[in-house]
Amino acid sequence: MASIPNNPAGQDTVDDFMKTRPIQEAGLQFLLVEIDTGLTFARIAQAAQANSPRKFERNLQNARKAYDSALRFRRTSVLEPEQKTGVDSKLEQLKIALRELGEEV
Repeated sequence: MASIPNNPAGQDTVDDFMKTRPIQEAGLQFLLVEIDTGLTFARIAQAAQANSPRKFERNLQNARKAYDSALRFRRTSVLEPEQKTGVDSKLEQLKIALRELGEEV
């Protein structure tokens, strides 16, 4: 469970905590959707690799953008330990997929 932040007077308030919780949840959802989108683009790129070089490149670039975006956002996100583990695991999956497609990550 996340710790409740201190207010300026040094007293913990539930109101302050409840205001930050939806922001943290939105950040987590953004990360997960961004990573899933990147994995989808990577799968499309893999399928197009042999038959359509333009489609391959376009989707590889989109997968890389999703990876970079998620990685950048992950560094500044406040997540619970189990959330960090899940996000980091999915980021690793995307990183592996990109490497398999020849991307230097």
